[in-house]
Amino acid sequence: MISSRKFNRFAIQVGLVVLALTSASACGGLSNGRQALRDASNETAAIYQSRCLSCHGSELQGRVGNETNLQQVGARLTEVDIASQIRDGSEDGLMPAFGDQLTEEEIAGLAGWLAEKR
Repeated sequence: MISSRKFNRFAIQVGLVVLALTSASACGGLSNGRQALRDASNETAAIYQSRCLSCHGSELQGRVGNETNLQQVGARLTEVDIASQIRDGSEDGLMPAFGDQLTEEEIAGLAGWLAEKR
């Protein structure tokens, strides 16, 4: 027969696991918005999260209108075009220029990763 103390400890552990899983699913899954970044390098993911996420969203869905949706940006723009837009910004001013804030390697990493989004 199982003691009351062991049963209580087991019940608490099960409760904590259920609570953790419930909390994770309420936040959009265990990835917590990182699903779109799963195929990015750590450096590219960090840059995206710090510089791009506020306008483009955690799932690349765009947060400032359809123009900011990057889920299939590689089907619309070449890698060179994407790098240019990151570096110089957009002509309409919606996308700010990051050429003075990011290195060419960082821009190339973002552009290469985004160009794969088709």
